[in-house]
Amino acid sequence: MVVVDANGEVTLRKALLESAGARAGDTLEVEVRVVSPSQGDRKPIDWDAISGRLKIPPGTPPLSIDEMDALIAKGWAGELDDRD
Repeated sequence: MVVVDANGEVTLRKALLESAGARAGDTLEVEVRVVSPSQGDRKPIDWDAISGRLKIPPGTPPLSIDEMDALIAKGWAGELDDRD
C-alpha cells in the first residue's frame, strides 16, 4: 500500500520494486484501487446512476483532450477556481 503525499506523489517501497524486478529508469504499468481508512474500499462509480446530473449549459463547445488534460492537471495542483 502507498500513501499520496501533499504534492500528489507516491513513493513505492524498495522491496516492492525489487520484487517486481524494477530498476531505475524502468517504466511501470500500475493498476490503482483507492482505499480510504475512514471509508474502507470505495465502490466503483456507477456512471449510469449519475448520467444527466452534470449539466452543461446549452451552446457550450466540447473540450479537446488537451483542454481536459490541462484542467485535470490544474485540479490536482489545486489551481482551479469556480470559473474553470
